[in-house]
Amino acid sequence: MRYIICYDITEDRIRRRVVNYLESFAYRMQYSVFCCDRSTREFEKMRKELTSLTAASERCALLIAPLCENCASRMWQTGTWMEEERLCVVA
Repeated sequence: MRYIICYDITEDRIRRRVVNYLESFAYRMQYSVFCCDRSTREFEKMRKELTSLTAASERCALLIAPLCENCASRMWQTGTWMEEERLCVVA
């Protein structure tokens, strides 16, 4: 299943930990939005890890939205994704 993960985290230290964790397996679409494919077991592990990483925060919001194949195929986006900005072609 594909998931969209969004966050609003005010504490830099906690936000950095969440970003580092998500960047290890997810595609960064925007500064605070990631997309990934996870099995049910992987999703539960991800949810628990994100809960643990943000437990010390008093002002933190996380949203994980599942996208079925049909919804993912109809997803529309405009602009430049974060990963594209990091692209480097050497010829």
